[in-house]
Amino acid sequence: VYMPRHAQAVPAGEPILFAPFSVELTAEGAQHLREMARKLSGKPNKIELCGHTASRPLPEGHPQPSLMALSYARGRKVYDLLVAEGLERQRLR
Repeated sequence: VYMPRHAQAVPAGEPILFAPFSVELTAEGAQHLREMARKLSGKPNKIELCGHTASRPLPEGHPQPSLMALSYARGRKVYDLLVAEGLERQRLR
């Protein structure tokens, strides 16, 4: 999670962890994200979310059609959790 400030990305915490090839957050990743949501709550900064994956090919039969789709789904998972924790949707991109 990065907070853009004066046209610069400022890291707002450690990378959020997912199980390999999964859209589901690890328990540690979800807890870390909840802590970050508390720290970011009430601040005016916009928050930019970026989803990433390893560069290894998806296993055959994976529910996501591509690594790009998996990246997007992970970013969306983080977005949904931040909103559920009370961050305003308009602050997230």
